[in-house]
Amino acid sequence: MKFFNNSENNKNINISLNVIKCLAIFAVVCMHCPFFPLETKQYIISDSLMRFSIPIFFLVSGYFSFFNNTEKSLNKYKTRIIRLIKIYALAIFVYLIFNLITNKLVDFNSLNNIFDLLFNFIVFNIPPVGFNLWFIGSLLYCYIIFYLIKKFSINIKVIYYYVPVLLAICLIMGEFSQYFGIIYPVQYYRNFLFFAMPFFILGYYIHDNEKKIISLFSNMILIILIIIGCLLTCIEVLAVGKSDLFIGTIIVSISMFLWCIKYPDKLNLKISAFIGGKLFTYIYILHILVILTIPLNYGILNPFIIFIITTGISYLLYVSFNKIKNFTT
Repeated sequence: MKFFNNSENNKNINISLNVIKCLAIFAVVCMHCPFFPLETKQYIISDSLMRFSIPIFFLVSGYFSFFNNTEKSLNKYKTRIIRLIKIYALAIFVYLIFNLITNKLVDFNSLNNIFDLLFNFIVFNIPPVGFNLWFIGSLLYCYIIFYLIKKFSINIKVIYYYVPVLLAICLIMGEFSQYFGIIYPVQYYRNFLFFAMPFFILGYYIHDNEKKIISLFSNMILIILIIIGCLLTCIEVLAVGKSDLFIGTIIVSISMFLWCIKYPDKLNLKISAFIGGKLFTYIYILHILVILTIPLNYGILNPFIIFIITTGISYLLYVSFNKIKNFTT
């Protein structure tokens, strides 16, 4: 079970990228199980620094969606769309069962509620249960859009020009509007269109122009950009408050991603690479359930404990599913 496979069109697995994916999924856990008490300055800063994680996942998805052959592209996209639909349906089902057990039922009592649920689900990728599952819906839309682009032979280079526009809208609605006291609902800008698509397209673009882009950045430049991005994120969050995306976040996520593409074997951390390569999908889906099931009060240790427990459960599921798969084939 996986969102994407970073070896589908490369014989050599990018170990560095898998390690960064492990770091990114840990960052996701930290966002939902923070180090510090809510609303403190330490919490707001640490939460904002963890926001590089989701852009990384969309960048990876877009990067490994680049294929020169149109027929191969269509087949790959179709396979991934079907896979994601299955994962999405299974994840929603698991959360529905969990909510049923814990008496946290969705309110279907009125037609208005049903309409709102459907509207949020279709337009904003917000499922009726499992708020974190918006990522899967957004990624699904990205693959569907790229499938249609290839199907109808739309010039992908035209799509590249929309990246800064979409990111600008996301930043304006999420961050800059707060300077003027305007707060938009998070789903207005954290959705497939303004959040997922620009990073997905960027990942695709980087693969399309990989040699040229990589040659522009040395190891030192990329590290400096990561540091600058982190500092800028801290300045932004202190100036405006929480947001899902900052200018600094964009710099950090893209720079980290480019570093991994440039140095695919540099981060040779086997356990982290295994978690990032094989278990991150399970961890992403399950960590909220673990947080809700095992309330902790160990302060800064909380996210580490949740991550370890979720990783352990994820490994057991990974092994079990592999055994079932091998048994049935």
